Amino acid sequence: MAEGTRSVNIKEYIDPVARNLGVDMFYGGKDNVEIGKLEEHEILAVERCFKRGLRLIRKISDEFAEILEQQEPLFLKWAEVAKGQLDNKPIAYPAESGTIGVGWIFPQAVKYTATPSADEPAYTSYKNNTWEIDLSAGTSAYIFGDATHDYRACPTSGQRCFMVIAQNGLVEIGTTPKIRLMRVTTQGASKYAYWPVHPLIEIPVKINKEESMLYIYNTIGMIPVYHNYGIKWEIVPTYSGTSVLPLVGLVFYEYDFIMNKKYIS
Repeated sequence: MAEGTRSVNIKEYIDPVARNLGVDMFYGGKDNVEIGKLEEHEILAVERCFKRGLRLIRKISDEFAEILEQQEPLFLKWAEVAKGQLDNKPIAYPAESGTIGVGWIFPQAVKYTATPSADEPAYTSYKNNTWEIDLSAGTSAYIFGDATHDYRACPTSGQRCFMVIAQNGLVEIGTTPKIRLMRVTTQGASKYAYWPVHPLIEIPVKINKEESMLYIYNTIGMIPVYHNYGIKWEIVPTYSGTSVLPLVGLVFYEYDFIMNKKYIS
């Protein structure tokens, strides 16, 4: 345990706030985690990052921005978990040497290497450097993991990451939505069945333009992704084709993770 952190039951720690906000959580069988206390400047760093992104999202869709804004207090809770996972370093925005950076999740944060392995388990169906996934009707694809491997956020020393996907933070842009079933399991909890997407998935969310091609998938709650705890997120499409499927949430990362430009090839 890093100096200045403490161990908590994560469900007991976060659920009271989540229930008050009407937000669901997925803990994946991970009961106890270390957390670090946020100082005022760290709270401001997370809020500044979140609010800057939210302002731009609101220009595209008021409805989607409202879904995300409701979860802001919970992202601060997860920031405490990020500190506990990453040696209680201070959180900064933008990142500086010796700090934990915070930002909106981007493709290279998910697929951080072109050749996943036991040391860098970035197993996913996403293509390099994009939110694109090639889907085949009736064949499973994976947001995280693959048929035989769990996924973990970057575990490399000095570059470790921790991600939190917002509830309903999987969207499809530009094409009629293809996914009809999803399932999330972890190394500690494989008991969960598939869940179906909501029945109005083919109706796009209202956006602030004449034409809308933004579709929001229902997820089982906010989903944390650790560097030391495996997760698998399976999706089952009923149509074939390439879909753009961004993940919406925050990534916390050690400075060296994107100290230099990150392009996966």
